[in-house]
Amino acid sequence: MKRFILASAALALTLGLAGCSSHYEMTMQDGTKIITVGEPQVDESTGMVTYETRFDGEKQIKQSEMKEYVRQPY
Repeated sequence: MKRFILASAALALTLGLAGCSSHYEMTMQDGTKIITVGEPQVDESTGMVTYETRFDGEKQIKQSEMKEYVRQPY
């Protein structure tokens, strides 16, 4: 019984943490789309956008290369 409770608590914690990050879809000027993990951060002083993808890690692009970004419902 104790093992079941521990496994249930671990599963609930894992699912809770997985639901914390939002995904955003960035559309570039050339029409390509990038799905990000978390909201892209725009640095107005440098004109750079920092974002993270699931497979490539953290990246930066010029703000002028990005057309828009929209939060995804999933």
